[in-house]
Amino acid sequence: MSARLEYAPGEAWCVAAGAAVVVCERDLPPVRARALYDAAATVRDAEGLRTILGLEPTALIGLVDTPGARVLLRRHGVPATADDATLPDRFGEEWALDETAPDAVVDAGGLAALAGQTLPLEGGVARVAAVRIAPGSADAASEPAPPAPVAEAPDDEARFGAFGQTLPPRAVAAERAEAEAGGAPAEAPAAPSAPAEQVAPSAPEPASPPAREPEPDGPIGGLIDSVPGFIKPAIDVSEIAPAPRAAAPSREAAEASQRPDAGATRPVPVAEPAASAPGALDMGDHDGMTITAEQARRLQAERAAAAQPPAAPAQHAGPPATGPLVLSTLCASGHVNAPGTTACTTCGAPVDDRSAAQRRRPEVAVVVLPSGERVPLGRGVVLGRRPRSRRVEDGRVPRLVTVESPSEDISRSHLELRVDDWNLVAVDLSSTNGTLLLREGSAPQRLRPEAATILQLGDRLDLGDSVVVAIEPARAEDAQ
Repeated sequence: MSARLEYAPGEAWCVAAGAAVVVCERDLPPVRARALYDAAATVRDAEGLRTILGLEPTALIGLVDTPGARVLLRRHGVPATADDATLPDRFGEEWALDETAPDAVVDAGGLAALAGQTLPLEGGVARVAAVRIAPGSADAASEPAPPAPVAEAPDDEARFGAFGQTLPPRAVAAERAEAEAGGAPAEAPAAPSAPAEQVAPSAPEPASPPAREPEPDGPIGGLIDSVPGFIKPAIDVSEIAPAPRAAAPSREAAEASQRPDAGATRPVPVAEPAASAPGALDMGDHDGMTITAEQARRLQAERAAAAQPPAAPAQHAGPPATGPLVLSTLCASGHVNAPGTTACTTCGAPVDDRSAAQRRRPEVAVVVLPSGERVPLGRGVVLGRRPRSRRVEDGRVPRLVTVESPSEDISRSHLELRVDDWNLVAVDLSSTNGTLLLREGSAPQRLRPEAATILQLGDRLDLGDSVVVAIEPARAEDAQ
């Protein structure tokens, strides 16, 4: 194409051939990208562009330069500007058509990405976040094209594939592993001698061997007593009070125990052990450094309680995404939003317009009946005295909601409410007495029979016989 095409790297597919440019979602298979490239080379006008866009379900925008105008076709929700003027988003139209001057600068896609460094594309296929079509230089044909700037490698040393997608750093990891394997092995540290203060002082041999501390039933998770080559207590022993030593028997008791007279049959009085300090742990007979199984369990429980992270703040749970596939964007928390949304409607987090892709639509709104019942609109709703469904969308039958009408002011099938793409739509089903739209700040408006009317959250609809329903945003508990 004679115009200059620039792009900001991203994940969508951009196909440029001849006078046409087509941008598709990142799910476009490479084999279809090649076929789309061949088809785009034959496009000369808006009708030809519309034809190939209609054959590719992942297409987002298409642009073709004609002799008298620059023609842009885009799906609902794809932002675009012409000479820095925002092009309107036409609700209800599958493809919005805009014609600009032949020398207009047209931006489309994630417009914020074009504020940084852009790359030229003379023709072919590339992965993009946004595109810019500007007038070509008059002497571009005579001067050689400057070399394309090389993007800096990311911090994690990932590499870019042929179309700009980020690939796992396998080569980098392999090079590091080879370098480490080829280097000289690190010398094992010399085993330091155990500190003198950790050696228990010798004590007189007791008359009988002391009872051994019973072994724990199973291994203590996370506790390592020592590592070969050096002693390293796994727990700071300074936090444990030293165990009291048993008091030595009195001399009289020792002499009495050695007499071979009848007194030997009587129990030998032994001095009671000294009272332990308040709060000290009863460790029995050990060197003051040993940690018993019971102490280890207790310390682990205390440290686990101290290290317990504070309770995370309550997450904003959004309605379940179970609706049809629609073009959508994601916020930082992963909630699905309509294209062009800047702040998430669920949690208020910023929305990344570069995340545009086809996803399941969540529940958008509900109709609140006079009884307070909330009925989701995702699969459509028909209200009336004896409602019947006239249409089935995506294999789902609309919900039939019966409303009371003692005077029969409300028709059998009176009003249909549904969601088209991201638009809330009301259709009066040729009711006898009609339907009034009540919107804050506006005069009541009677709906035209069989005509789709775009609703807003907060609107109310008067069906007659004192039956007024309201349109409100869906909540997490509103299942589709």
